[in-house]
Amino acid sequence: MARGLWVRHMSRSARTVSVPPVIGLVLADEQFVLQRVADCAIDLYAMVVVLSRASAALSQGLPTAAHEKVLCDIWCSEASSRVQDRVRSLRSGGSGAALFRNLRSASAALVETGGVVTAHPLGV
Repeated sequence: MARGLWVRHMSRSARTVSVPPVIGLVLADEQFVLQRVADCAIDLYAMVVVLSRASAALSQGLPTAAHEKVLCDIWCSEASSRVQDRVRSLRSGGSGAALFRNLRSASAALVETGGVVTAHPLGV
């Protein structure tokens, strides 16, 4: 019962919160950066998990240990490259700069109109 009240209160509160357009744009910019940081954290955590599993398989001498080592090498190599690319992009505004500009533009239009910007293409 208390949980139901909490959910109703929070949903009502969420509907009444209004963010001024300028603040909405600043928050959108921060979200783009935080998404990249979160993606890095997810990849780093996944690498720890894969390394842990492969090292346990190797130390226990499991029959699949060699295969798990190969999968670990593949995953960690790919994830490491993604993390390095994202960090480089965050530092320099490099490869993600065009994407950030497009996302910022789309976000600005959403904030300005207060919702969906485009009409349905079929006129529905």
